[in-house]
Amino acid sequence: MNTTLKSTPEGNVFDLKQTKMLKQISEDSPSKMRVFEKAYSTKSLRAAITAMCLQCVWMDTRAIRECTDTSCPLWNVRPFQTVRGK
Repeated sequence: MNTTLKSTPEGNVFDLKQTKMLKQISEDSPSKMRVFEKAYSTKSLRAAITAMCLQCVWMDTRAIRECTDTSCPLWNVRPFQTVRGK
């Protein structure tokens, strides 16, 4: 398994799989780059959940909001839900 680490100009270090994913995101949906960089470089649980949901539906925030896969362990904590009761 190749676990070569790559660093960015900001000083973040990513492994090869993360680097490939970031490259793909930068080509397809550059506005979502910061979420994935934060998820990869910090211990932010919220950023990790958001990144996972974005990856699942390939960057479509509306699809996350309308997700019907209640068997997903992240379904109750998925991002972009409408706030109820306000």
